[in-house]
Amino acid sequence: MKFIRRFGLVAFTFVMVAGLFTFTSMENGQADTDSFSGLKKEVQRIVEEADTDGTIGVFIDTGEGIINMNEKEVMSSASVIKVPILAEAIRQAERGDLIWEDEVLVQESDAVGGSGVIRDMDLPVHMTVRELAELMMTVSDNTATNMIAERVGFDQVNWTCIELGCEDTVMQNSIYTSMPQDRGPHNYTNAKDMATVVSGVINEDIFSSEGKEEFLRIMREVPDGRLTGYKDPEIHGDIQTGRKGGSTASPRVLHDVAVFTLGDKEIYAAVLTHNVVPNTATPTISEIGKEIMDYMVENY
Repeated sequence: MKFIRRFGLVAFTFVMVAGLFTFTSMENGQADTDSFSGLKKEVQRIVEEADTDGTIGVFIDTGEGIINMNEKEVMSSASVIKVPILAEAIRQAERGDLIWEDEVLVQESDAVGGSGVIRDMDLPVHMTVRELAELMMTVSDNTATNMIAERVGFDQVNWTCIELGCEDTVMQNSIYTSMPQDRGPHNYTNAKDMATVVSGVINEDIFSSEGKEEFLRIMREVPDGRLTGYKDPEIHGDIQTGRKGGSTASPRVLHDVAVFTLGDKEIYAAVLTHNVVPNTATPTISEIGKEIMDYMVENY
């Protein structure tokens, strides 16, 4: 009987402590297991219900857990390769190898097609390295991208990706140098790598606090779309978002990578699609982003 009473007291104490721990975790902004499981199920449902025979790669790191589907499926990177290019540019600027305020002469021969605004300017024009980096991200300017990438070096971009934990990201060609069939080898990545780059810049020690803030500042200047396309100012107004999308018609890819910040909590997400028509890919990515933002509002 004494043993039973002692065991009952120990069990009761354990339950009370476990309950207190759970309550404290929620008070400290930690989402509970049921909430994370709910988010995971919703993301899986969205992907499974997408009307496509193509591939949708997903990698989401909430801090409470990982949501991953086809996350290692390697695809043409399109413009999301500009995220590691920005990371390497910031890294070299911190070392003094790249000077943000240096002026660069952009000539007509530098201009390439695709997205951007430089090609429509009255060239030649002088721009700072910082202005080129910002245009590379905010309007996905391909001319600016090539000029930054050539200055920092393709190999350096690739090595930084490896240091940040990437396994399949490779930059081996300039952006939009000619018609698709003549461009040569593509640049490649996957959903896990893209989320890893953003998370690594913000959390790893290879960047200073100033470098991390510069990275976030530029990412947050990119207009909302795709992963942040369903952002509701009334519901999600306290969430800060930074993102970068990318797409090409040949091969047919449409991607987005983002960081969501609420207070001191961050979620890193990347959704990459291959052979999925834009009318399916875009709302699928946006629905996933909305689920992430709803999850943050409800749990953080």
